[in-house]
Amino acid sequence: MNLLDLPYTLFLEIITYLSATDTIRCRRISTQAHQALTRQDLSISLILTHFPRSLEGRLLRDLHVREDTQSGSRTVILGGGVSVVDWAAVFARLARRYVHLGAATPWRSLKLETLRDAVRLRPVAIWDRFLRLDGRTAPFSHCDPVWTYDPAETLLVYPAPDGLGYQARDLETGEQVAVPFDLEGKVVRRVRLRDGVLVVEWCEEEGYHALSEMERAHRHYATAYDVRRRGQRDGVLPLRSEESGSNGRSLSMWDITFRSEWKIHYLGLPLGDHDRFFSTHNATHYAVYIWQPRRSAWGDDGPLERLIIWELGKPSAYRPSRDPAEQHRPSPELGGPRVIRRLVNHELEAWGIRQSDTPSLRGLFLDGCTWDGHTNSACGHVFLHEEDHRWSSGPQCSPNPPRLHSVKSTGIPLQGDGPRWVDDCGGSGDDGMGFCWRGPRRPGKRSGEDVAGEGRESWPGRAPCWRHDDFPYLTVSEMFDPAAGVRISARHCFMLETLSVHVRPKLRVAGADWGGGCVGPGTRIEGPDGDEVQFGDEWWCELLGKGFICGDERWIVGTDEEGDITVLQF
Repeated sequence: MNLLDLPYTLFLEIITYLSATDTIRCRRISTQAHQALTRQDLSISLILTHFPRSLEGRLLRDLHVREDTQSGSRTVILGGGVSVVDWAAVFARLARRYVHLGAATPWRSLKLETLRDAVRLRPVAIWDRFLRLDGRTAPFSHCDPVWTYDPAETLLVYPAPDGLGYQARDLETGEQVAVPFDLEGKVVRRVRLRDGVLVVEWCEEEGYHALSEMERAHRHYATAYDVRRRGQRDGVLPLRSEESGSNGRSLSMWDITFRSEWKIHYLGLPLGDHDRFFSTHNATHYAVYIWQPRRSAWGDDGPLERLIIWELGKPSAYRPSRDPAEQHRPSPELGGPRVIRRLVNHELEAWGIRQSDTPSLRGLFLDGCTWDGHTNSACGHVFLHEEDHRWSSGPQCSPNPPRLHSVKSTGIPLQGDGPRWVDDCGGSGDDGMGFCWRGPRRPGKRSGEDVAGEGRESWPGRAPCWRHDDFPYLTVSEMFDPAAGVRISARHCFMLETLSVHVRPKLRVAGADWGGGCVGPGTRIEGPDGDEVQFGDEWWCELLGKGFICGDERWIVGTDEEGDITVLQF
């Protein structure tokens, strides 16, 4: 009997013993084989079997798939609209993606030239500390980039050259639109896109108030924009040809509209390397921590520290940058951001998060949801991530370094008096055994871990143990897609650098192997050490020029040594 003539259930049972790549190859055997192996129902089953944790697999499970008995095709209900999906093409694209992920080689790359302007683009300075061992030095941290990428929307916002200002580029469609932010007379300190809100932190180019003979304060502001995709979007699934543009790509128009603006610091900060601030935001709140060194002539004051939390509120047309005297400031009842919490030195010390003269703060983070719709009030925590290292050196390093490398997350409520959340790892109080109590996070070396566990690992309340995941290597940056189980880590140990990938969850049913040298989401990727696969050495310089990468299972975005953006697609 011809295999292709078997009943569907038996044919599916047999074909799942093949790897995804072998299944794609078998389409070439004959016309009959191609027709059988590109059936929509079979392709859906193969996606859910081989790639259950991929973005497409997750989206497929969330969609309502309806069988059209007259045409024999399958349609997908998308927010009231109907789109015909070529599931065979989706399956082939997934197979290609995980071939390249498993080999740590991109399918293709994209280079985006950026604006190089040290006057208009000036990231916030890092702490004055570094790693030193046996006369060798290495960076301990890097400045935040002046571009941002949101994996949920595949939208990259970056400063374009030739006077184009900030541009938003949809990596999925290639569409590019201008961000309505005028760079003239402004210095950008940080840019961040999250939860449909783009925040640009900036200051005036000209200082307005003298702090000393050498320093002048510059008014600092945060300008927020609502970022929305206009029209129907079906994620990564292709639209029908009549719903696509002439280039075959799905249409996606972006609306980037001004939402509100507020002053970060009531007096302003100098543009030198001594004053620092860390910030974060989500859809409803914005938080900033500000650290300023003592400027007393007698040297009897410690650094001035503040933690300020804003509720973004409803959109407001008021721009304090155009009203320095605040003569036209509207009433808070009319909307716009408002401060809901402000903590200074002694209050920060009571919460255990004051940094003093040896700061260790690495970043600020918010809970994913910080708004209770039932009580119409703030909820959740703001988290401060701190770290210290045995080999830390420099004017701001700790006089009592940890045994190896310590990381800590401290969460305080956006409102109210408690409770406080603390999670730390690798501190000086460990018992001499493995300093990271969670252990390494590599495939095959941990048991009992599931999707929910990996999701919790990305929660900001967890201490950032990924930083010392492979001590003495320091993980400079990592891209972690917890839903897909894909992690790309960039590690550095003085003169040694590695950029590697591994995919965690199981490929499919227990006992099934992945053949043909290809990897699916959930497969253990084995390299020379039986653990993970390393990228070619050339990609470090292309991606880690500024010590930062981001993305998801489809993309990695980083910066080369010249400052241009590199995008790798799998």
